[in-house]
Amino acid sequence: MFEQIHERSAILHQALDGLTARQRVTANNLANADTPGFTAKEVQFENLLKQKIQARSNQGVELVQTHPEHLPIHDLDHSRYTIQELQGQMRNDGNGVDLEQEVTRMTQAQMSYQAVSQQLAGSFASLKYVIAEGGR
Repeated sequence: MFEQIHERSAILHQALDGLTARQRVTANNLANADTPGFTAKEVQFENLLKQKIQARSNQGVELVQTHPEHLPIHDLDHSRYTIQELQGQMRNDGNGVDLEQEVTRMTQAQMSYQAVSQQLAGSFASLKYVIAEGGR
């Protein structure tokens, strides 16, 4: 059970890292909305996250621990995401930032971050409940 909670929290942490990177890149896009020649960028991490989740569900659970009291640390890489330039309409000054699209992207990232944070908090609340009730 602890392994499942740890694995789930590791995936949720990776999602939070990707969403944080997306918010930073989107904020940079908004800050450069009036910079001539600036090309908007976007963070892609969902495909990597899906691959990690599918890889975990496709393989049997095989855990290796160096000490019986340690929780296993899985090989999730929290820093892997792709930043790519957005292809879109350029203004006369060469700037490719679409303010409506960037504000929408920022709002979606904020809402997703809140939802993932709540899921992570729920995982820890479940763990806390198990620990508290197990001692009775």
